[in-house]
Amino acid sequence: MPRICTSDHSGVLPAEFSQLPESEAARWRHVCAYELGRRHAADAEERLRQRVRDLTAKVKELEAAR
Repeated sequence: MPRICTSDHSGVLPAEFSQLPESEAARWRHVCAYELGRRHAADAEERLRQRVRDLTAKVKELEAAR
């Protein structure tokens, strides 16, 4: 079977991923979806951290204005 993804994911994916089929038509999604999900999660985490920083600064402003 030809490889679908040519990216080197060694050291990034859990060991269980090596047992999954490479076909996206199979029961499991292609392993690159895992990498995409990791990037989306990291982006969402950074947005959440920035939101917390913004809200913390706003609370400090409101407390200082009292």
